[in-house]
Amino acid sequence: MKIPKQLPQFEGQTALCLVAADQAADFFIAKDGELNKVATIVIEKPEYSDRESVSQRVGLGYESGDKGDKNKKLLRQDLVKQVKEELRKIATPSVVFLFAPNDAKRDLEAALPRAFAAKLKKVIGGNFHKEQPLKWFEHVKSSLK
Repeated sequence: MKIPKQLPQFEGQTALCLVAADQAADFFIAKDGELNKVATIVIEKPEYSDRESVSQRVGLGYESGDKGDKNKKLLRQDLVKQVKEELRKIATPSVVFLFAPNDAKRDLEAALPRAFAAKLKKVIGGNFHKEQPLKWFEHVKSSLK
């Protein structure tokens, strides 16, 4: 898609925008006035029956409730692993922008290869994954000032 003239055009250079959510990530390359999606990762959430999350025997008693935090950590680890694998396929850009939820920023930033981490311009907190690309791309303009 064409980048509007009021936004950075990245003439003669390449910008990687990694837009992540809790269970998904999109990779965009901005270059010469074009913004193109180059890869997408989606982690499927496993379905459990009600019985599996209601109670679990622990020691002498029972522990009840949802084990959501443990599952969320496993899903995040899987996402980070797949992001690392996908970044290996992408040529090193001139500049990198990371858009990720606040609780995932550290993990995803640590997943960047050294060459990408050295080019990291800004980490922007928030869930922009389902936003229109040009809406979150406006944050790139503000970070370049």
